[in-house]
Amino acid sequence: MAILVVANQTLGGSDLQAAISERISNGRDQFHVVVPVTKPGLEADRRVVWNPSFSVPERGSRDEAMTEARRRAGHRLEQMVAAIQSLGGRASGEVGTSDALNSVQYCLMTATYDEIIVSTL
Repeated sequence: MAILVVANQTLGGSDLQAAISERISNGRDQFHVVVPVTKPGLEADRRVVWNPSFSVPERGSRDEAMTEARRRAGHRLEQMVAAIQSLGGRASGEVGTSDALNSVQYCLMTATYDEIIVSTL
């Protein structure tokens, strides 16, 4: 069975990499990564975030912000899948919604996992 990894901004971090590497060393090499979208304005690195001083921005700017958030989540996902493969593991993944719990519930409805690694800031 596979291991479900739930993370976004911590993807690529040393703690998560160590946890994945440990599992691969123990012969558990199948991973599925779900990346819940971080809502605009909530990323930890304020230099790369939209300023959500939300006095209700125009609809277009909110849509653009969510598109950018999904793009960033997809980029992190691609990097994590490649990192798992470089460690000798097999990985698939998907970008979830901005509701992390919904993203996990969807994964649990569509596949079986024997472990879940949740990595947060």
